[in-house]
Amino acid sequence: MKKLVTLLLLSATVSLWGQTREYRGTVRDAAEDVPMIGATIYVPGTTHGAISNENGEFTIQAQAGDSLVVQFYGYVRYRTVLGEVTNLAISLEPGTNVLDEVVVVGYGSKSRRDLTEAIGSISGQALERRPLARLESGLQGQVSGVQVTQVNGQPGSGMSVRVRGSTSMSAGNDPLFVVDGVPVLTVEGINPADIASMDILKDASATAIYGSRAANGVVIITTKHGHEGQAKISYDAYLGSSSILKTIPVLNGKEYATLVNAEFAAVGLAPRFDPDTVTTNTDWQSEVYRNAPTQQH
Repeated sequence: MKKLVTLLLLSATVSLWGQTREYRGTVRDAAEDVPMIGATIYVPGTTHGAISNENGEFTIQAQAGDSLVVQFYGYVRYRTVLGEVTNLAISLEPGTNVLDEVVVVGYGSKSRRDLTEAIGSISGQALERRPLARLESGLQGQVSGVQVTQVNGQPGSGMSVRVRGSTSMSAGNDPLFVVDGVPVLTVEGINPADIASMDILKDASATAIYGSRAANGVVIITTKHGHEGQAKISYDAYLGSSSILKTIPVLNGKEYATLVNAEFAAVGLAPRFDPDTVTTNTDWQSEVYRNAPTQQH
């Protein structure tokens, strides 16, 4: 009789253990203690899955003893074995070793390993290593297919940015600049030290979201923002000196006078100067150029 009762109880336990039931739960950020929207919840090896809503809540059909996996990009994957408790509270820890860099694509972002478009990226750390007077200079020599040149030789003149060369004979060839999601006509006045990253969208598939304005490419600029937590103050400065590397060899006063006399004689005119009386030898390059100190704080 005792063996029969034990067998019946064991059979009831097995039938309850193999029964599909509804599990409910919430997914929260362990660091910020806020609900996580769009977390993926699923039972491996089955078709049972769910996505957390705006409150971090989810509902999924599973059996006691099944493995439950919860994952969200940038966070450590959570895995547990379901039991008799059907109300779950799950906290995801931020991942410290994210495998792939995230690249800005249009109005969103994409994992570097999933990227198929022609996009170049420059990090803020790469910009900090170079003393930049203008933001456009940060693109120079950093991304293939992007040419940055000075418009003219005037000090302080603008820079010309071309993504994959010039494409129009009559219209403009400048790329579209987007700063923190806002298209702008110029990046004049933006401090290079305030840049967190720059992404250059170069092909049609990457720039399609911006329409015809992006015909010459798009430069997406993300600036640095404050973050919740302990206050941090950093100070960055550099000192330098600018000087001309090479001057152009020119004639002195007597040599110039001799050359002018030869030109006059070649057309049948009398000499203009007496080279023996020329004593002025001003080197205008040395008068104009000097070592110019540079500093930024």
